[in-house]
Amino acid sequence: MPVNSIWEGVGNIMVLALQAALLCQSAPGAVADAFCESRLAGHWGQTFGTLGAGTDFDRIIDRAIPRKLS
Repeated sequence: MPVNSIWEGVGNIMVLALQAALLCQSAPGAVADAFCESRLAGHWGQTFGTLGAGTDFDRIIDRAIPRKLS
């Protein structure tokens, strides 16, 4: 395996870990859980539609809907 490929893989893992850490600190649990489940837990998916059946989609969608400022 070429050295560049190894470093690219390490870089990808580091980026995913940083994203997960930031989400765990600042996002609702449902969002962080879905990210970690789909990207880190081996239920691999960088493609649309790979979230598990236990994912709290309502909570994730509710977070994504813009709120009207009063």
